[in-house]
Amino acid sequence: MHNKYGLIVRINPDELHIETPDFYDKLYASGGKKRDKWVRFVSQFDLPFSAFGTTDHNKHRIRRAALSPFFSQAAVRRLQPVIDERLDTFLGRVADYQDSGKPMTINVAFAAFTAGNYPNYLFPSVAS
Repeated sequence: MHNKYGLIVRINPDELHIETPDFYDKLYASGGKKRDKWVRFVSQFDLPFSAFGTTDHNKHRIRRAALSPFFSQAAVRRLQPVIDERLDTFLGRVADYQDSGKPMTINVAFAAFTAGNYPNYLFPSVAS
């Protein structure tokens, strides 16, 4: 497709397919640029007051700043042993499905993995 139409191809009225990552910085806000989120994208989650669901750039920065300490390198490193343990369990379940030959609904597996880990970020002294 890119050989025929070029590095950036509009695949429908609201989507582009980009062959090279060199264009991402122009498309997405970075380096001090302001850009509001696309309403159609964030509205699908029906969380208008969450950091993720906030379309206005300035409001999003305020909401994201409140969450940043939870996702710092230090915070992630503190939880790395717990994440590794849960990842081993997750990969064990994937291997079980592989051995059984049954299909696995991977989005459900990812949701379970995420749900098992995020309480550690919210309540690190309580979650185990």
